[in-house]
Formats: sequence, C-alpha cells, structure tokens
Amino acid sequence: MNKRMQKVSFRGSLNELRKIIEELKSTGAFELSSFNKGVADSEIVEEYSTTLARINAAIEFARQSEGEVERALKNHVRNFPDDKTFANIKIPNKNLFNKVETIEYHELKQYADKEDKAMVIVDKLESASTRYHEIPTTIKKNREMITSLSNFVSLNIPLSELGETENSIAMYGLIPVLQLEKFKSDFDLEKIILGEFDTMDSENIAIVIVAHKNDLPFVEIINNYEFTRLEFNFDKTAKEQIKILENEITKLEREYVYNLVNSLLSGEQIRLLKHYHDFVINELDTEIIIASTIKTKDYYVLNGWIPEGQKKKLLQLIKHVCPNTKAKLGKTVTLDAPPSMVVNSKLIAPYQSVTNMYGPPGKNDLDPNPFVAFFYFVFFGLMIGDIGYGILLFAVTLFIILKIKPSGGARNLIMIICMGAISTILWGIFFGSFFGLGNNEIAILPTPVIDPVNDAMLFLGLALGLGLVHIIAGLSLHFYNLASQRKILDALFDAAFKIWFLAGIIVVIAGMLLDTPTLVTYGMWAVAIMAGLIFLTAGRKKKGIFGKLAGGFGGIYSFVGYFSDVLSYARLFALGLVGAVVAMVANSMAAMMFGSPIGYAIGILVAMIFHTFNIALCLLSAYIHNARLQFVEFFSKFYSGAGTIFTPIGSALVYTRIRSTLDDIVLNENIAVS
Repeated sequence: MNKRMQKVSFRGSLNELRKIIEELKSTGAFELSSFNKGVADSEIVEEYSTTLARINAAIEFARQSEGEVERALKNHVRNFPDDKTFANIKIPNKNLFNKVETIEYHELKQYADKEDKAMVIVDKLESASTRYHEIPTTIKKNREMITSLSNFVSLNIPLSELGETENSIAMYGLIPVLQLEKFKSDFDLEKIILGEFDTMDSENIAIVIVAHKNDLPFVEIINNYEFTRLEFNFDKTAKEQIKILENEITKLEREYVYNLVNSLLSGEQIRLLKHYHDFVINELDTEIIIASTIKTKDYYVLNGWIPEGQKKKLLQLIKHVCPNTKAKLGKTVTLDAPPSMVVNSKLIAPYQSVTNMYGPPGKNDLDPNPFVAFFYFVFFGLMIGDIGYGILLFAVTLFIILKIKPSGGARNLIMIICMGAISTILWGIFFGSFFGLGNNEIAILPTPVIDPVNDAMLFLGLALGLGLVHIIAGLSLHFYNLASQRKILDALFDAAFKIWFLAGIIVVIAGMLLDTPTLVTYGMWAVAIMAGLIFLTAGRKKKGIFGKLAGGFGGIYSFVGYFSDVLSYARLFALGLVGAVVAMVANSMAAMMFGSPIGYAIGILVAMIFHTFNIALCLLSAYIHNARLQFVEFFSKFYSGAGTIFTPIGSALVYTRIRSTLDDIVLNENIAVS
C-alpha cells in the first residue's frame, strides 16, 4: 500500500533548530524537501569525514581478517604442526557485521561518550592493517633474495668481500649461458679469474670475475654480453645469509597469523564499532542539515513531508519538546511531488525491489506490488516448471534465509527465488516433471496436464493466454486508478473500452476453439462496437477535426502494439521449453553411459553438471525476463514509476535502525492539527 503523505512546514527560533532536527530524526517520519545551499562548518565536517573514513577502513579490514584468518590458521598448522599457540582460537560469527540492530535514538547519541573506546579499536586495526600489507611484501623480498643468493652457496667467503681493493676488482652476477660461451670465445681470459656456478635456471649461469685494476676496461666489456651485476652487503656467506633469511621468513609467517588473530574483534567490540560508525554518520548529517536549512536572522524554516497517518503524533511530539516551534500543514498542489512510502506484507515486500528498479510509485500511481508479486510468482515457476528443480531451489534459499540471514537487497532476492521455487514445484506438478523425468520413468509422478515438449502448441497457447490476462489486469488497474481520481470519462474511454475490446477477442477465440458460432458472433460484435467507440473517443483531447480523426485512427492502431505485447509472452513458452529439453538431454546423455559402476558414476556426474547449468540458466532467465514483462508489458498500461522513495532524515545509518519515538506516544485528541 502506498501511504498518503502530508506536506508540513516548521518555523521556530534558531536556538531550537538543532533540537527539532534531533527530534525529527528520532521519529523516522520526516523527509526534508526545501533546503538552502548552505555550507556546513568545514572544520567540523572535515573532522567527522576523516573519522568516518578511518572507521570504514577499520571495519573493512576487520571483515577481511575474519575471512582470512581461518585459511591462515590452516596453513600455519600445516607448516608448523608442533606449534599449539593458536590451538584454542575461536573465530567470531562472520554475520555480526551484517546484523542490523534496532535501538532508541537517544542510545545512538550516547555513543558520543564512547569515542575513546571506539578509536582505540580503530587504532589497533589500523596498525594491524599496516602490518598485514607489509609482511607479505617483506617475505616476497626475502624469497627473491634467497633465489639470488642460492646461485652462490658454494662460495665460502662473504659476497661483500668480493669488491674493489687497492689493486684488484671483483664482480659477480648472472649471465646467459650462450652469452658467456661467446664472451669466452671472443677474448683471451688469461689475465682474469672467472668462476662459474650452476643455477636453477638452465639458461643462465652465475659467475665471479676477479682481475687487476689495470684490466678493468677489459673486464667491463662483459656488460655487453647481457651480464647482470649483483651486489650484496652481507658480512655472511651466501649459505649463512640464506639461513638467516629463512628464519626471518618463518618469524614473519608466524607474525602474519598472530597479526590476523589479534585483529579479531569480540561481539561487543564489533557492536561498539558499528554503532559509533553510525553515530558519526548521524552527527555529520545533522551538521549538513543545519547548514542547509533556510534561516533568517531570527528564525528557521524546515519544509518537508510526513506520513499522513503519523501527523498527529508527530505534531504532538514537536509541540511538547519544542513549544516555540510552529507547525503548518500544507495542501498538496499540482507541482508537488510527494515521496513514496510503500508498506506491504512480508510476502509482498520483497517484490518492491523489482518495482523500484523501474521506479517507485509516482504522485498518482497506485501500489503495483501486490499484482507484481502474484504475476512474478506465476511466471517464475512457469519458466522453470520442474518439481526437482523447485525442491532444490527451495532448500538452498531456505538454508540461506535461516542460517546466513542476509539483509537488504540480498534478502529480497533470496526471498523472491524461495517463493519462485514454490511456484516451480506447482508448475512442475502441472507439467509432471522431476529433473526432466516424467511418469514413464518415475511412476509416482502425476500425469502431466501439458507436456512442454510434446504439447508445445498448447504450452504456447497457455503462455499467450496468461499474457493476455496480464495485460487486461494492467488496463483494469488503469481504470481503477483513473476512477479513484474521479476521472470517470477517462477511465471509461482510455481503459474500459480497451478491456472490452480485448475481452471480445477472447470470446471470438473461445468460440472458434469450442466450435460455437454464437460466441464468435457475439465476440465480433463486441470487437466492432469497441473499435468504433475507441475511434470516436481516442482523439477527444485533440484540437480540430483532423486532430480528432488522427487521434481516433491512432487509438485503433495502438492495438497493433497490444498484439505485439501479447506475443512477447511467448518467451514464457520458449524458456520453459528450452529448460525442459536441456533436462531431457542431460538425462539421455547420462543414460548412454550407464552399464557399469564406473559408467553409472560418470553418467550421474554428467547429469549433475548439465542440470546445475540448466538450473542456473533457468534461474537467470526467470528473474530477468520476468522483470522485463512487468516493466514493459504490464507497467506501461497503468504505472509511471516517477516517484521517489520516502527517505526520512536520520535514515542514512548503515548498521543501526532507529526505533521511532512515535511508537511510545499516546495520542492526545485535544491537540489541534492545522
């Protein structure tokens, strides 16, 4: 149901501005509409914004460490089986950050006193995050160093001693084997000492060159042979330094795990961090609202919208806490665009996410969600139509809902699929299909009313018939919407005539199928009469005789679009048929491999792969094409979707939901509402 909204304006002294904003936030029932382009105190905004960015980064790392620590602990146990340091570590519930808690507004404000505790946690996580990124980088550098040093393990002197002395020069590094061979063939190496060491890379070789300083120009020629000079400053041999680096890597790996474990937060710490995060968001929002409020030297003006059903309680609250503030209820005029506040049952509410992708209800729109829910449910199951697929989808989505407990848009999607799974089971019974098998293979399955493969034309007729019902439902809602706005003639001419025209076509088709000429005659008369009336009324708002004639012909021609819309529902047939055929192919391919234990195992595996692919494809198609039918064929008949969602001030919180203070107010009927 789309709740009616009431325009309201508050005016009061400037010293009450912050207080009324806080009170309005506590109600969750006021959306600010008119505002000034003021600039909030840059110092305060910058301080809150910086704090918020730090908290967000800390929470993101805490989430990341929760996901990483389990894998790190397993690696640690595998690499260090005798180390029991982390044997009793308990990983907290990973859903704690996703949980949204409902609290009182005054409880949120109390987190101002918990800043120090919250920022201690942030500081701790920031330090841990720094080490989290530093340690792998250091380990990588050490391993690269070990790789380089391993080429010189047979040297028994520190590489740092292979440098320049008073009379000699020494260089060491890597050179391609073929280039070294060419260098040795190009020059007489009698005056230099060349040591060669095999490497793990067969294409390169490690060398040490020692020569007298007088021969330096000759020695440097080797740079022209792709020689890569290395320099180490260790006072140890390569073998000794490798051991030191390996020990350091072991320590770093232990520190990496300890750092992650130390980053784990208790449930109470997570709760503190989440609520303090939302406290900062709320304070920042308040500063921006104050700066954006229309103000004079003596008073402020706050204009906005409140749900009509809550206006008495809200005005009673404001009168009590801000007695010097005056409230004025305004009349909604033509140019007003009140926000949309849609409230539905738990079964219908998930489908609001589908409607909102198109657009929330506009000023004159009725709430389409109950009708979207019904047709989405019906079409979803029709496009999959298999008992086995439905049971599997229902089990998986029910597990996610009960165990993982998603929230927001993710929960809506899972709920839609879960309800669609029930529809899939029902249509699967109608089609007599269980993972593509019928009652010929499984005797307990019901006899199909329609076999999607063998009764393809009946299936197509069913899809088109449902499409026609969907379109007529849209036109009926258009009629109701116009009539409720007291536009009776528009409702009659623009909706009722079209409904009767389509109803006449249905009667004609029924008469032809039932071989009843009388029905065909009645239907033809209905179509002809409605066509004439549509021709006479469609151009009524046009100017001049030619404009009215053009409008009349346009009204008749518009039914070409209606026939095109009906044909669009053939996608229900096509997707349902493709899913049934792929399921049959999966079973046939599996059956071809049966005959031996290995054949059965391979056949079942092949069937599982094909069915998994088919379920995924059917699920994606059922969601997307279903939405397309609602948006293009259904909404185009009656719904604008030009509204905006009601967004009360104080609702931008991420981890917290504020319980409205209006829930506790006992209405005083003596309070005047003007």
